[in-house]
Amino acid sequence: MAIGIAALVLTAMGLTPQNILVDLPITAVQIALLLFVLIRFGLLALATSWLLFFLILFTPITLRLSHWYAGRSLFVLLFIAGLATFGFRKALAGQSAFGNLALED
Repeated sequence: MAIGIAALVLTAMGLTPQNILVDLPITAVQIALLLFVLIRFGLLALATSWLLFFLILFTPITLRLSHWYAGRSLFVLLFIAGLATFGFRKALAGQSAFGNLALED
């Protein structure tokens, strides 16, 4: 019941008055995904997903090194790749990534 009330309150808070018929389903789906990640995976997963979402949203990403913001783009891309690699290694809990394939001749 608390999850339903939280979903209703957060959906009402996230609505904008411009076009409620369009905003309502979109906001409801966003809040449902937010609560699902929070309940299923925890606060750290939610915070990490928000960090990456806003990092990608507000950082111009380019692979052209001649652009003046290429340094920021490379930093953000390397940060995301490093975070994904760190999460992958921690999820393995010390096991080999390739199993016994790496040991065979």
